[in-house]
Amino acid sequence: MPGFEVFGDEERKEVNEVLQTGVLMRYGFDQARAGNWKALAFEEALQEKLSVAHVQLTSSGTAALTVALSCLGVGVGDEVLCPTFTFVASFEAILSVGAIPVLYEIRFVALHPNKNNKISNNLIQNYSQSLQKAITAAPEMWLWSHRRWKLAAEN
Repeated sequence: MPGFEVFGDEERKEVNEVLQTGVLMRYGFDQARAGNWKALAFEEALQEKLSVAHVQLTSSGTAALTVALSCLGVGVGDEVLCPTFTFVASFEAILSVGAIPVLYEIRFVALHPNKNNKISNNLIQNYSQSLQKAITAAPEMWLWSHRRWKLAAEN
């Protein structure tokens, strides 16, 4: 779904109000924008709706991933797990903060034995057992740490 099917007159009006100011930047140009702070208003509305302290709009998924990695404290020399089957933005965001992408393969395993594709009621139990077997077989692949866990808590 590309989005044009839900883009109507109300959305066109909102976009045109921004285009008429000529200001497409999120910050600055206070006089030229003539009090038009659509991004800020949307952030504040989303912040209230989600009951969170901070919301930050970004221009793309790549920018969103970069912001998220930075907020988590991921930086130069840190290793970030990344599946081999992904969009290039995943790698770009990791590299842009100076971190190192560590590639891994995904292997899908059926967690329900029912051949009729009817999921059994014990799906969580099947997953837990499968996970326990995987950890027991190769604990070094599951026991990890990140430098943020080693830092002292800030007051």
